Formats: sequence, C-alpha cells, structure tokens
Amino acid sequence: MSRSLRLLTCAMLLCSLSPAMSNLVLGCPFCPPAQQTLSEKFSDSDAVLLAQWVNSKRGSEGEQGQTTFSITQVAKGDAAKFKPNTKHVFGRFRDGKVGDLFLLMGVESKQGGIEWDTPLEITETGFQYMLQAPAGESPVVQRLSYFLKFLQYPDPMISNDAYMEFAKASYADVALIRDKLSAKKLREWIGSTEVAATTRRGLYGMMLGLCGGPDDAEFMRELIVKETDDFRLGIDGVMGGYLLLVGDRGVDDIERTKLKRLDIPFSETYSAMQAIRFIWDYGENQVSRDRLKVAMRVLLDQPKLAEIVIRDLARWKDWSVQDRLMTLFDTKGYDNRFTRRAIAAYMIAGTRDVPKDAAAKTPPHADAAKKHLMTLREKDDRIVKEAKDLFFD
Repeated sequence: MSRSLRLLTCAMLLCSLSPAMSNLVLGCPFCPPAQQTLSEKFSDSDAVLLAQWVNSKRGSEGEQGQTTFSITQVAKGDAAKFKPNTKHVFGRFRDGKVGDLFLLMGVESKQGGIEWDTPLEITETGFQYMLQAPAGESPVVQRLSYFLKFLQYPDPMISNDAYMEFAKASYADVALIRDKLSAKKLREWIGSTEVAATTRRGLYGMMLGLCGGPDDAEFMRELIVKETDDFRLGIDGVMGGYLLLVGDRGVDDIERTKLKRLDIPFSETYSAMQAIRFIWDYGENQVSRDRLKVAMRVLLDQPKLAEIVIRDLARWKDWSVQDRLMTLFDTKGYDNRFTRRAIAAYMIAGTRDVPKDAAAKTPPHADAAKKHLMTLREKDDRIVKEAKDLFFD
C-alpha cells in the first residue's frame, strides 16, 4: 500500500508542475515512467552476446571480482573478437549456476574495448524475442503489433518488456492498432487478480475503450462504480476507456459516483480526475468541452486537488470560477502556498486570454481577472510574483 501511495503522490507532483506541463504526455497516459526496453538497449549497444554462466569469483581487498561466461551466440559485435564457444571474462562478480543464460550488452569506450552493462539473466525465448523485435525506426503499427502478442506472456521478463514498449507509446500510437485489439482478451486481463495488482490495468482499460462495445462498457461501469476501500492501480485507465466508449453518459456516472462523493478513497477521486483530463486531451470530441469543465469544477470542493484543478481550468480557459477562487484564496485548506500560487497563475492567464487584434475590445473575463490580480497583489504580492516567474515568460 505504501508503494501505491508513493506512486499516486509522484503522479500528483508531475501533474501539478505547470499549466503547460499538464497536457504533456510522452507515453501512455495511464502508465508509469517506462524503463529502457530490450530493443532500445540492443540498438544502443555495440556488442550483444548470449552466453552461459561458467563460474565466478568474488572480489577481495585489492582484487576485483570476475565472472566467466561461455559465448553461445553473437547478436552484435566484432565477429573476430567474439566467437561462439569461446570464454569471455566479465570484470565483475555475477552469481549464477552452470548453464544459466545471460545477455551481455556493452558499448565501445573511448579508451578502447567494451564497457559492459550488468549481465541480464535471460531465456533462449527471451533472446529470440529481442532479436525478432522490429527496429526502433520501423512503423509504429508494426512495432506495437509485435509487442501486443507478448503483453501477457508467461515469461515475466518478456511480458514486462512488452508492457514497457506500450508505456512509451503515445495514445495516438496505440489507437493506430485498435483493429488488432481483442476486447475479449482485454476484459479477461482487466478482470484477473494478477493484472488488478499492477498498473497494466490502466493500459488495458484504455485499450478496451478503443475497441470495445456496449457489453464492454457495462463491464467497465460495474468495475468503476464498485464500492471499495482499496487503492486500485490502473482504475484511472478503466475510467478513461469507459469515457471513450460512452461519452457524456459516462461523465455523468463518474461525476455522481466519484467526483461528488467525499466518503470514498482519495485515490478513487484522483483517478476520476485523471480520466476527465484524459478525455479532454484525447477524447476526440466524444464529450462536450462544457460538460468536462462542469465535471472538473466539482473537484474544487476537494482542497487536496485544488491546485491541479485550478491549473486545468486555466488551461481549458474556463474563466467562470474567478469569484469563487478569490474566496478560496483565504479559505482554510486552500490558503497554502501551492493553491494560492495556482489561483494567481489562473488570474494571470485570464488577463492574457485576449484577442490578438490590439484594437479589439477586451473580453469581460480579462477585465475581471485584472481586477482580481490587483487584489491578490495587495494580499500576497510574493505569491503573484512566484506565479508569474514559474509559469509565464
């Protein structure tokens, strides 16, 4: 549970960096930051060897440990230097058993020779999986179609690597293979105990939203509205997928069962907010902008989320809550540095949301924001300066 809460805290910090950062997603919107994948490591390496563990020796004072491998296959590297059935001594201790397979990967150093990464234990199947993976410059449909086959592969190293490939992929990339997705398999995966304990459920929920039908929508709705006190990893992706399938009706469900309730776990409310943000950025107009603004404004009742909500409302150019934010500025629970700074940034953004034509009339919301900003400077000029320095030119 503590690890899950740390993940949620990190996600909140990332989402609250700035108005501009809130819609900057480098990969899957519902996946954690991805590690380097095998195909990326292969591409970056100058030498890639499959080898069997022979023996190892721990280092002692003044002496470095070492491990001896027998090269089985050379996937990349100097064919004259690395030959099958020859011994290779790795300059560090790596425990193992005779015959265990390891992947040795390294890059050429400026001083000559190879700088080796830590040997990675691997199976023959895992090695072939890496070799057969489409190159990084291959069309995204070809790459993701290949890794799709291995998302729930029995070998954890393979399935985790395939998941990392999807974690690095953008929503637009995943949407390109929607015709290759199986709603039946995704439902099975989402419903499994194994997947429910991981962030994979978020990815699979989003994917089901891309390929599912009415029955799949009902399956996701029942999962979403289920009463629970648990921290549910990936439920935000299930909510996002549900909204992709049913649009405005889904927002009604999530608003009623998650956003308006104060008696549910905070993680459920946060996940619902993430789903709303996802649909705004990627929903392709399946939900009206005005409806999403209404749903987001509900979350102003939650002090813990106010900072992120205010930044999103500014990004969405929803200037309807100016008076309320001025009240919240001095309200207990909202009167902290971060929320106050977000309110100041919101007002600054409002003053700048004007026609490019200098001769055009200034819109009412900009005039109102200017007056509110003057009041905020009187209340806490330092906060206003921080907001301007952090989030604006």
